[in-house]
Amino acid sequence: MELVVDFWDVGQGDCSVVRLPDEQLLIIDVGPPDSPLIEWLTARGEKIYGVVLTHNDEDHAGCFPDLLERFSTRIGKVFLLVDRDPTSVPAQRILGCAVRYAKKKHFTLHQLALPENEVLKIYGHDSGAEKLLIYGVHPEFLTALGNELKSTPKPNNVSGIICLDIDGMTHLIWAGDAPMKTVGEKCSGKAPEVMVGPHHGGPTDRGLKNHDLEYDKVNPRNVFISVGTTNRHDHPVKKFIDSHAARKRRVVCSQLVHCDNRKVEARQHVMRHHLDFGMVPPQNAGAVTCRGPMRLTWDTESGEFAHDEYHALHLAELESVHRPYCLGGLMAHHAEV
Repeated sequence: MELVVDFWDVGQGDCSVVRLPDEQLLIIDVGPPDSPLIEWLTARGEKIYGVVLTHNDEDHAGCFPDLLERFSTRIGKVFLLVDRDPTSVPAQRILGCAVRYAKKKHFTLHQLALPENEVLKIYGHDSGAEKLLIYGVHPEFLTALGNELKSTPKPNNVSGIICLDIDGMTHLIWAGDAPMKTVGEKCSGKAPEVMVGPHHGGPTDRGLKNHDLEYDKVNPRNVFISVGTTNRHDHPVKKFIDSHAARKRRVVCSQLVHCDNRKVEARQHVMRHHLDFGMVPPQNAGAVTCRGPMRLTWDTESGEFAHDEYHALHLAELESVHRPYCLGGLMAHHAEV
């Protein structure tokens, strides 16, 4: 089964592109308004099976209106949430655009919310030898509706959580901006190869009592933090990285943030390999790449995802970084393999 998953470097935001076995694309979050995804899609012609927005914040859905205006006739399905007051300006910008093009029948529009006590199937493929399923595990419809009706909705609390399973085993989790407690509850017992986030390495519930216990419920081998060098939220937080590192998980950030101010000021990248993957680098002037984008390719023979060549190279490149937050987890992981 042919399956490639790219975790993009879009600055402060999330964007992943899955090349499906039928050669279509599934895009999970699209990044901020200046996302390089737009330029990349402009130069390509693949059919887009679907676009999934875990929630409607600018850093996950900012370029969504532009994407629809340019490529709506290439898209088969759109999955999104009503995660805040639908009359608000942010909601109108995202939801209004989706409704407008869906009415023109350019694609079908689907709620990301789950039926009660069920999962939401986004994509399925059965090759006869392997079964692929991509599905949502959060939020349930009533949970999303209850948040929308609050006087002050909290979109992160209902952020979508997406899983990719092959033959019943979860290999990837996109945690969106969901609280770590929610990720633990909805993905309890899962041990994916990669988990994205949640919340760019700064879960919203990190200040709660016993928060560290939530990291025991789901056991990712690798954690990918899509984060911008100049983000104003101070992501990622060291507590998040340390909690994973203590459990011998490898944590990598797409861009350099806190670890080396000299490199940031000099705009000296740790690695810069976007073009090797055929990707467009982020265009914001302050971006300094650390791990950059990450690619996984399904290996049918081993029954696992294989990492790109830069995954191992990144270990050596970190020697040039002043005080890498992730080093403990990286070295523990490296010793095991």
